[in-house]
Amino acid sequence: MKFSVAAAESVLEEHRKHTAVRDFATSYDPAEITADHQQVETVSGFQVDDRPLLFFTPDFAEVVIDAAIFPEGLHVVRVTCLGDGDSGTCGRIEPEAFRKLGATEVTQFLIRSHAIETWVHLGADLEIVSETELPMAGVSTITVSGEHRYFTNEEVVEPVNFTVRFDAKGRIDVIGVKP
Repeated sequence: MKFSVAAAESVLEEHRKHTAVRDFATSYDPAEITADHQQVETVSGFQVDDRPLLFFTPDFAEVVIDAAIFPEGLHVVRVTCLGDGDSGTCGRIEPEAFRKLGATEVTQFLIRSHAIETWVHLGADLEIVSETELPMAGVSTITVSGEHRYFTNEEVVEPVNFTVRFDAKGRIDVIGVKP
């Protein structure tokens, strides 16, 4: 499955329409979502039981994640900085929510929400190249490969390769993979 992510379609761009935000979030705190929260339209298609996952606080100051789905929040893992075998923990998803969404959809949500940061300036072209489930261990993995684009004095294109690992308790680890 191939897909692209770009600055113009990012959570950051949508957030900037509501308030002055300088840079990408480094985490999304968990919150009890109320009627006063506004869904983040950029990723509103990702839902559990007809409920989006990512929201703006009522004053639009912050972007928060539904604590009923991601009880520990999400921490941004920058895969553009991960070396082969390096890893970071993104967070934990409730196992029931994981079963409803599946590994592929959760991975796409994490990438599109920028909780897994696959690009810096312009965007990335990515492909989910494999999905593995080990039912007895309760482990699922998704491997993603592609390129991200950014500017220094000129446009630079570099490979980005990583695996997202979900354990039986919903822990989400992101591991750098040698291209």
